[in-house]
Amino acid sequence: MTGQADARRAGEVEADGICLAVDLGTGGPKVGFVRLNGELLWDDHRLVETRWLPDGGATQDAAEWWELICDAVRRGLASGAVPARDVVAVACTGQWASTVPVDERGEPVGDCIMWMDSRGGVYSKATIGGPVAGYAPRRAIHWVRKTGGAPSPTGNDPIGHMLYLQHAEPELSARARWFLEPVDYLTLRFTGVAAASHASMIAGWLTDNRRLDRLEYDEALLALSGVDATKLAPLVPTGSVVGTVLPDVARALGIPDAARVVTGVPDLHSAACGAGAIRDFETHLAVSTSSWIGAPVPFKKTDARRSIVSVPGQT
Repeated sequence: MTGQADARRAGEVEADGICLAVDLGTGGPKVGFVRLNGELLWDDHRLVETRWLPDGGATQDAAEWWELICDAVRRGLASGAVPARDVVAVACTGQWASTVPVDERGEPVGDCIMWMDSRGGVYSKATIGGPVAGYAPRRAIHWVRKTGGAPSPTGNDPIGHMLYLQHAEPELSARARWFLEPVDYLTLRFTGVAAASHASMIAGWLTDNRRLDRLEYDEALLALSGVDATKLAPLVPTGSVVGTVLPDVARALGIPDAARVVTGVPDLHSAACGAGAIRDFETHLAVSTSSWIGAPVPFKKTDARRSIVSVPGQT
């Protein structure tokens, strides 16, 4: 056992190691333990409630997500199906275009504003709204050229959410250190490190997606958006290791604190991998709370009339 622990500290991954996998869907988190060879050892699905507000709001309790995930992990280990000592990695996927306001420690200071929440529409329209399908073409072109898409004038995306918090709930916004995508929120809870990636920030439309090696937000798009750049988590490469599990989290869950946590990716990417559609032009159809048709492509292309957009993939 000492040799195994030393190997893990040295950065080697056991071939028969286990990954703690979390899929945070709109309906609630799914938690599983999967061997690195693909063998599923244990899984569970917990439901959460979406609160619908009369002014177009849709929220969930991000603290509840974490409690349900922790409970599921402990039950999985208690089942006897999962050797806890073999857990070498943690990976999160799930819904995106939602916004979790958290403090420095990663504790939510307010509910997660869900991807269906349109309360920021009035602020988004002032930023990009116009007469062509709801957009001002001269404004939208700046976004499309760099990102492949543009903020929604309806407000139901991260820019709309952040603008809503800044203008309509300034006290809550002031308490927040970070505005995070759900998968990045979970990564922070596991590691204590605030991080995002080109993949997790797809719907933020604030990264120049022509250069995925450029790990910084685009200053011109930040200026156009009006969002507070200091609340955006630093960018790291998609698929990279953010850190290891915090010792207190590891003790509470019963997993090794040497387990490495990789960047969270949206379900868009995970669905492609799960379907085996990972080579150029291999197409998959995903049907869940929302649905889409996707395929990896070797170029960036936007077709607004047909609602087609290319977004950053995994590097």
